[in-house]
Amino acid sequence: MSSVDAKHKAYLATQQAWKKVRDFVAGGDAVRNYVQTLPGHDADTATAFRNRAYYLPAIARTIDAFTGLIMNPEPVVETPAGLEEYLDDVSYDGEPASRMMGRTVRETIELGRCAVVVDYPQAPGADQLSIAEAEAQGLRAYARFYAAEDVLDWRMTTKGAMRVLSFLKLRENYDAPSPTDEWAVTEVKQIRVLDLHEGFYRQRVYRLGDLVDERTRKVTSTWEQIGGDIFPMASGAKLTEIPAVVFGPDTLDASQVDVPPVMEMVQIADAHLQNSALMEWTLLWVGNPTPVFRGIRLAEGETIKLGSSQGIAVDAEGGAEMLFLPADGVGAIATQMDRKEKHLAAVGARLLQDETSSQIARDTAIIQRAGEHSVLANIATTVAAGWKRILGYLAMWARVEGDIGVTLNTDFIPQGITAGELTERIAAVQAGTLSSRDLFAWLQKRGEIRPDKTYDEHLDEVDEDGQRVLELPPGAPGGPPAEEAGADDEDEAAAEAA
Repeated sequence: MSSVDAKHKAYLATQQAWKKVRDFVAGGDAVRNYVQTLPGHDADTATAFRNRAYYLPAIARTIDAFTGLIMNPEPVVETPAGLEEYLDDVSYDGEPASRMMGRTVRETIELGRCAVVVDYPQAPGADQLSIAEAEAQGLRAYARFYAAEDVLDWRMTTKGAMRVLSFLKLRENYDAPSPTDEWAVTEVKQIRVLDLHEGFYRQRVYRLGDLVDERTRKVTSTWEQIGGDIFPMASGAKLTEIPAVVFGPDTLDASQVDVPPVMEMVQIADAHLQNSALMEWTLLWVGNPTPVFRGIRLAEGETIKLGSSQGIAVDAEGGAEMLFLPADGVGAIATQMDRKEKHLAAVGARLLQDETSSQIARDTAIIQRAGEHSVLANIATTVAAGWKRILGYLAMWARVEGDIGVTLNTDFIPQGITAGELTERIAAVQAGTLSSRDLFAWLQKRGEIRPDKTYDEHLDEVDEDGQRVLELPPGAPGGPPAEEAGADDEDEAAAEAA
């Protein structure tokens, strides 16, 4: 019989990959257990071998960089009046929407999966209160973020021509005050189940507790439902869809569980870690030259003294030499490490590669990184679409209507504008082969116009600037040119002569 916390088969198939990615992002002690010790190592030697391994923290840096590329510039969010305050505190505990969007982007890059659920505190008659009355009582819709490991189970179903989420099981852990010690806290584990029951959105909460057998007094942990079934309502009606979004790298279909986007980098970083452990161990034992003497004659109490001013007496058949590892021994390992660092760079860790402007031209960089950009662009587009849906759920409970839009950056190559490019496009506008609206879009994409400005706003500002210039006195900075001195006198003289 399945337990409440049973996991989807795709979850079970992917959780080891998730754990490995988490460990390699964390680095430090989390990755040491991945070091494969050499044959013949006892426990102490194996520990020493692992502890000397050097881990290159490329994965976390790459995820940070990719998240920054998508989140900078700031997301452009368009919402109707009445929803702005939700953007400043979307979680109702102080987290702004932009920050939760950034967490969504990072989690999708790192593990390829996460979820955001929109909820509303349930209270008798809450849906009948005005917005002001509800907020005065602390009743307001909010969003909650769930990491990949917390999305335990899911189901999709077909509704008309659409595939919709029909079941979602979420794990929640939080600290609660201890019932016996006011200075301590206890970890509470619970499962939140969201599903469509007879066509309506239902929510149930199960909490892990102890069950005592009265006969044997044996204590077992079991899941018990807390409270009854909840059917959230909005504007006096039950909901017919689950207000939640499960994010993937290129889809919002919860049934699609992809390999983490950085998994290839993790595998290469793992191989690099193995080379590093071997390199450090090799240098420990044979990195320093070791003198070897044959047939040496030492008097009682005499020791060997090395140096150009010292002499060492040996037998006729004796001699001395230095043992050391040939350069090609350590060099072979170092070469393999260098190759893996380049492979890491090839799949995303650009922080490892020296790419100055003199080495890689802009067009070449675009070609080399096109694959990465398509993955990042897919993530940015998918997250934007998901957050548009999330803001729509918030608007439903806030009882506001209007267009909602979310746009995340998908232009990741720094692109300056040369004088020639600008001249060509202005000439195209003047010739009628390029519209001024297309010129505006091009300038905005290149970062010359702020991303949140609309074309109409731009025209209004241009008109305002033009009117202000006309009102300036001739010859003033920025104003119309002053007339040439004596021009009016000459005109008057010519008129009189006529």
